[in-house]
Amino acid sequence: MRVTATLATTILALGCFCASEQSSWGQPAEIPPPATNEKRPPPTRAQLEQWAEQLDADSFETRQAAQENLAAAGAPAAAVVKKSLAGKSLEATERALQVLIKLGLADDFDTQDVSRTILDEVAAQGDTAVSRQAKAAILKMNERRGGLAVAELEKLGLTITRSQMVGLPGVLEQYVGIQIGPDWKGRDQDLRWLKWLAEVNRVVLVGEQFTDDQMASVAAMPGLKFLHLYRTRITASGLAKFADLRGLQELGVYYAPLDDEAIVTLGKFPALTSLKLYSTKITPAAKEKLRMALRLEKIDYRRGAFLGIGCDTLGEECIITMVHPNSPAEKAGIRRSDILVRFSGKPVPNFEGLTEIIADKTAGEKVEVDLLRRDVDSFGNQTEKAVKLQATLGEWDVKLFVTGGLRP
Repeated sequence: MRVTATLATTILALGCFCASEQSSWGQPAEIPPPATNEKRPPPTRAQLEQWAEQLDADSFETRQAAQENLAAAGAPAAAVVKKSLAGKSLEATERALQVLIKLGLADDFDTQDVSRTILDEVAAQGDTAVSRQAKAAILKMNERRGGLAVAELEKLGLTITRSQMVGLPGVLEQYVGIQIGPDWKGRDQDLRWLKWLAEVNRVVLVGEQFTDDQMASVAAMPGLKFLHLYRTRITASGLAKFADLRGLQELGVYYAPLDDEAIVTLGKFPALTSLKLYSTKITPAAKEKLRMALRLEKIDYRRGAFLGIGCDTLGEECIITMVHPNSPAEKAGIRRSDILVRFSGKPVPNFEGLTEIIADKTAGEKVEVDLLRRDVDSFGNQTEKAVKLQATLGEWDVKLFVTGGLRP
């Protein structure tokens, strides 16, 4: 009995030794490993390259294990897997894409970024089978990550604009625009969630907490078309992050210390069709150079004043058709149906003329407004009288310029 017990003990010890000799990567051991808190060592470069070679191995088990090992290896595996995208077999390419998708969906932002950068590079390489596959992989990643990104960002204070479309099988919800302002409680690294918001095309940043440091995260948004910066501290260096975006069509900078040095950067924006500069330090001469560089018919260039009316031009009369609630115009006593005759001492023949006059004014300026007011007396007779008012001009509100509100 003693000999038998000793033999059994020896066999058990040998079994434990053999199990401990197995690599912590690759096929699972036949006996479950002991419960420990030890982390397996990171794979070497040689191991990563070996697994990449095995993505089109003859054995299915070998291919599958190699794919799983690469996906588990994190960011270091991405650069090695990239070479397999142009590999010798469709099998290797497909498995490499699956590895990059898995890495792109990792919890670690750095791993996400490395994978996404590689896929973006491959997707941009013309119309090839691999580039089409990379685009499909990006779409798949966006679908999986988009909803989670919205939920996380909203918890941190981001405001998102949604639109709904009726379709099959029901109502489809799209994310159209976002605004990040004083309610934002996140850190700079939390903005890296933005790259997953593929449907969002409009971004508004509000406040001095936004500087050049966060702009790379915003520029990573794939569908960005309209960017508005309100009272930020973003300089030409931050704007340079957007210079290569082929989809950016409109840029607005409001109440910011952007100066003439920025025109070199802005002049390189490839697809810009609309530029708004309100109360910046860019001079009129620099603005004109920028207009020519961008080949724009006009740049919406203003010193920042806001009145708050809408007008229709009838003949040579500028008839006020709308007065914005709580605006400088309403506070001054301007009414609908008033005819605007002179503004700040200058005649107003039409709405465009009014816009040009206000564009040269700053917030806080006091101006005289000459009106012709038509009323109906108690007998039903139409009366007409001249009215002179004084208005203190205000600033453009974020909601107005983002939603395409009032022009002057």
